[in-house]
Order: sequence, then C-alpha cells, then structure tokens
Amino acid sequence: MLGILISFLAVCFAFACVRKFKKQKWLIGVFFVALNLFLLEIVCYGYFIYLISAGKSFYLMGEQHFLDELIRRSLIQRLHGPKDGEAKFYQMDDKLGYTVGKNKKYVQYVSSSQGLRADHVYAKKPSPNVFRVAAFGDSFVFCDGEYLPSTWPYMLEKSTKNLEVMNFGVSGYGLGQAYMRYMTQGKDFDPDVVFFNYVVLANRDGVDPNELVTRESLRTSTSYRIHYWLENGKLKSKVFSPFDLLDAANRWKDVYAPLGVDRDALRRWETAGRYSNLALFLKRVVFRYELPKRRVHWKSQEKETLALLKNLIKTVKRHQATLLFFYEKPYRALPLSIQKLLLQNMDSVMYVDSNKVLKSQFARLGIPRDKLLNVTRHYNAIGNKIYAQTIAMILAGRLWGKGNRVFGFDPKIGGFVNVARNKP
Repeated sequence: MLGILISFLAVCFAFACVRKFKKQKWLIGVFFVALNLFLLEIVCYGYFIYLISAGKSFYLMGEQHFLDELIRRSLIQRLHGPKDGEAKFYQMDDKLGYTVGKNKKYVQYVSSSQGLRADHVYAKKPSPNVFRVAAFGDSFVFCDGEYLPSTWPYMLEKSTKNLEVMNFGVSGYGLGQAYMRYMTQGKDFDPDVVFFNYVVLANRDGVDPNELVTRESLRTSTSYRIHYWLENGKLKSKVFSPFDLLDAANRWKDVYAPLGVDRDALRRWETAGRYSNLALFLKRVVFRYELPKRRVHWKSQEKETLALLKNLIKTVKRHQATLLFFYEKPYRALPLSIQKLLLQNMDSVMYVDSNKVLKSQFARLGIPRDKLLNVTRHYNAIGNKIYAQTIAMILAGRLWGKGNRVFGFDPKIGGFVNVARNKP
C-alpha cells in the first residue's frame, strides 16, 4: 500500500513539474515513467491479493503489515470458516496440528464420531474376548484414494473373527504426529497391539522448508506440524502452524537459514518490499526460481527419536500392549542406538521390514508393485488386500498381550482367542 502512495505522489510531483516547466520536454518522459510505475504498483498489489486469496502467500509474508493481516485473515477463514474440498474432512488440533474430523465425509472418505476412518463406533474398552489392534501412521495406514471397504485395516478386521482394527492413520503424518495421536487418543482405547508404520523422526516432523518454498501454500495440512527437541534430557514438543511464520525470527530460523539464504541480502529485499510492490514482486520471482534449487538435507534427529521411542515403549508397556513397527527399512539400517533400544525391549516390541515382506508377497503372487497402486500412488483394493493378509500372517504367528489379555490365532475357529482367559 505504501508503494502505491509513494508512486502516486511521484506522479503528482512529475505532473506539477511538467505544467510549471513546459519547455523542459524531458519532464514529460519522467511523468510517463512515474505513471507507469504507479500503474505497475497497483497491478502488483492486485496480484498479491489474488495470491493470498488462492493461498500462495509464503513469499509475501513479513514485508507489509496490511498484506500480513490479509494472510492472517485468510488463514483464520481457512481454520474457522466454511471449508470446501478435502479440507472438509480434516480439522485443526492444538495438540496434533491437524487430524481427521469427526462425522466427516468427502468423496470416498468417511469418518466416525470418534475421528477414525470407520463406519462404526468402537467401545472405549475392548471386550475380553476381542483382540484389538490400533494402527497409527500416514496415508498408507489411512489408505488414500480408496473407499473404506478397500482399506487394509477394514479388510483385516473383516477377515478374521474376534479382531478389531482401529484406523488412526492420517495422511501426511510422520512418527511425531502419529506418536502424539496415540498418546492423546489411542492409548485410552487400550489396544493389545499398537501398530506404527514409522520408527524415526524425519522431514515430516517439523517445518519442511523444501515444501514451503516449492508449493508456497500455507493452507495445506502439511504446514501444521509438531516440533520436537530435547531440553535438559527431556523431550519437549510444540505444535507449529503457518501463523508462526508471520514472526520474522521464526521465518528465518525455520525456512531461510536452513536454505542458506544470506541474511543481509534477505534484509535488503525485505526493506525494498516494504516500500515498493514492484520490488516485492521481483523478490518473489527471484526467490521462487532460486530457493527450490537449494534442497535442505534433513539433519538427524536420533536423540529426539530415541527419547520419543522410550516414552512410547514405556506407555505401551504400562497398558500391557505390544508395539509393532512395520517400517520400510531393514532393521540394521536404523541408527545403532535405536536398534539397541528395540532389542532391549523385545518382550514388548516387534520390528518388521515392511518393504522386504511386501516385496516377497508381491513376488510370490507374481504381481508388480506398480499394478497395485491407485491414482494417488497408494495401494489399491488388491494391494490393500495383500497388505491386510501380510499383517494377518504376522498377527497369527505369535501370542500378543499380557496379563489376562493374551491372544493367539486359533485356525479351528478362524479367529483369535484369549488364551489367558480360556486357561483352566
């Protein structure tokens, strides 16, 4: 807005000079240059308002107070106003960043009143004779692109007697948000097996500068994350949202510094952007072209992962459950400290290399993996059926649980039985 005012005053001054010094023909050229700059300032500002309304506003943050206010209002409208498209299915959460909404429906997605991908409500406590599995993870647990009957948790639950499989998966989640969903919601349902398809903190946990500068959108669910860090040896967390990026210090720390942007150069661009819409437009063009080339190599969060896993294992043990990691890397590819932790807790933790197991299943059936993916590059109905059969095979291979809830698979009835309860 200030750029429009300055350029308008420049036009007025140039016009006054033309009228006063009529013999100075070069002043006419100055007037037309000032007029064109004034028009460019207006056009650029109109373009910025369009970008903000479309959600592509990252590069406009911090330069002008009025634009920042428009961005803030746009985000508030996105959070609390009427939602459209897939956004209807999700809701913001002060502990999880975002999660599946309750009683929501979007195309093929349906959620229950408990915020799960399900068509019915689960009892708060499982029946003594029902083996309960709670699955946490990303879109491969949620099963993107498929109707509920074609998801592997649904298929698994329907395929076997005395088995419940609760789908806590949320698209875009990493270990951090999946862990927090278990700690705040999942553990209260007392599952016998807690399933995770992540075992390390990665770029999905915290701000991903690569994604922000490439997509430039602050409205996507992936802009809402949880930060984890260690403080005096204890794991701390904080929910991050795009509102945090309205603070210059956070923008620098979380996005520009990891991308290697020169701070003095950034300040010069920001100063110019405050006084000129044209300068802000040029900054956006340069940054959109230049910054996506600077990929951030995600630094290891081994210590934070270790602290998180210790908390997770401790909670699972307290609830007399078993933790099943179904992760796409070989066990020996994990950091040594994490290998050691899992090994020390073998009584309560099982690790499966999902990539290896699924590949062997696909090879056995003679089906290439690409033939088992849908348009969203997630497993289709056939792929999810194989996934469900694989998990069923793992579950049927041993006893699960502790105390008065120890379940094993009985082929005679084609389902699970509580062997502790049925002991004479």
